[in-house]
Amino acid sequence: MTLRTAPIPARLCWLAAALAAIFWALASLRHGLLQSNSFDLGLFDQWAWLLSRGLEPVSSQSRDLHLLNDHGAWMFYALAPLYRLVASVQWLLALQAISHTFTALPLWMLAAAAGLGARQRWCVCLLWWLQPVVFNSNLFDFHPEVLAMPLLAWLWLAGRRGQTWLWCLLLLLVLGWRDGLVLVTLGMAFEQLLRRRWKLAGWAVALSLGWIWLLTQWIQPPLLARHPGLNAGASRYSYLGDSLAEIAGNLLLEPWRLMQHVNGPGVAEYLLLISLPLLPFWRRASLRTLVAGIPLVVVNSLSESAAQRSLVHHYSLPLALIGVVAAIDGLASQPQATPSWRRLAWAAPRLGGGLLGGIGQTLVFQWSLSRSPPPASRQPGRDPPDHPCRPSGDHQLSGPPSEPAADAAVSL
Repeated sequence: MTLRTAPIPARLCWLAAALAAIFWALASLRHGLLQSNSFDLGLFDQWAWLLSRGLEPVSSQSRDLHLLNDHGAWMFYALAPLYRLVASVQWLLALQAISHTFTALPLWMLAAAAGLGARQRWCVCLLWWLQPVVFNSNLFDFHPEVLAMPLLAWLWLAGRRGQTWLWCLLLLLVLGWRDGLVLVTLGMAFEQLLRRRWKLAGWAVALSLGWIWLLTQWIQPPLLARHPGLNAGASRYSYLGDSLAEIAGNLLLEPWRLMQHVNGPGVAEYLLLISLPLLPFWRRASLRTLVAGIPLVVVNSLSESAAQRSLVHHYSLPLALIGVVAAIDGLASQPQATPSWRRLAWAAPRLGGGLLGGIGQTLVFQWSLSRSPPPASRQPGRDPPDHPCRPSGDHQLSGPPSEPAADAAVSL
């Protein structure tokens, strides 16, 4: 692939900013109508407030769950100064909206590097903005991995340009927003192997596995000993075992467990939903990029939670980005005169229809709920300064704490 450069047009920046304002307004409206959740918006709101006050980020909402025991999101510490200025959950909603829409900028540069024309670059940006999971994950509270999406797109660009040091830096930053993104970075390592970029693949594997080993064996165990917390993610794979080693062994030795727990028709529907709108843009050249999504697809398919196989939640957001990058490869493999807008016409009803339907249903649903009596007054995520981590009565949970090492190993 011949790499080219092209400046990012001012119109794209202004349009991304306008869309970010709309996304922020919708998310803020949902929050204003008292439809936000303690998980995960309340958790991260409290953690940000505690960090901004120089306190340990231990949430009273989830049995004293430490921020790093949740998903190892050490990059979240960088948001503390914002809460020091103004302690408002709107910071999280606004940053999430900006991350969603401005991911189109590195995608534009990636399309330019692939040799696509200006019209096709706009087509790529529209493919991203119109993804239903982009709109839905913007509305559904706050998740730090969303802030990694622009970095993930830049990571692909660094890989295509062969910028090894930038590649390594971006890998660390992406992993810093959530440990689960190791599934994507390892998938990208497989992609680089298929492209015979041995150095990039080696760095991706080393940094990904190295960070997970450091997190689960050194950082989380002492924190879990003091703050056991409650991490609901592990229960979604409890049928396979209580540790990564046990899960791997059961997958190899007792594969029939999958037949009893994995919803085959649901997985097939999930694969159809995430791939159908982008199918017209994929070509044989797209296959190596699509390989990067295999680990995340497998983990989402094995989960007992149907939410991980839904476009309503954020779990498939990296897959949407992988699909758009694969569409860039597909468009680049065709002659410049390829009528990509015809293929966009195929995708638009499947992308935009779900998007507009989601907006309409959300607004009607939120309006109807606003007409009902509001719940009891609450102040999510904020405790008195003298008791910054005092568990509230509504969230106290009983039961003995589990082993720190086992929890650290299975929380991924």
